[in-house]
Amino acid sequence: MALELVARLLEQPGTEYLRAPLYASAVHAWARVEAKCARAAEYLEAMPIERQMESPKPGTAPPLEVWRRMEATALTHRGRLGLDPLSAARLGKDVAAAKVDMAKLLSDAQAAVDAREAGEGA
Repeated sequence: MALELVARLLEQPGTEYLRAPLYASAVHAWARVEAKCARAAEYLEAMPIERQMESPKPGTAPPLEVWRRMEATALTHRGRLGLDPLSAARLGKDVAAAKVDMAKLLSDAQAAVDAREAGEGA
C-alpha cells in the first residue's frame, strides 16, 4: 500500500520536487505512516467504540490512542512535504521568493556587466 501511495503522489501535478532523490526517504516515510493509518482505521471501524477506548492490558495505550498518534505523525509528514493546504502555500511562497531573489541577483549581475562594458567602451 505504501508503494502505491508513493506512485500516486509522484504522478500528481505540483509534486515534481518530491521526485528528487533528496526527498525519497521522506516520501517513503510519509507513505508508510499513511498506510499504517489506513489499516489501523479499518481495524478500528470493525470494533465497538468502547473497545477502541480500552487498553488491551495495563500499561498499554488504547487502540484509538495508538491510531491518533499515527495520525499526528502522518500530519507532521504531510506538513514537511507540502502535502496539506497550509504547508503547500508556504512552500509555494518560499519557492516564489527564491525565484524573485534569483531574478534580482541575475538582473544585478547583468547590470554590473553592462556598466563595466559601458565603462570600457568610453
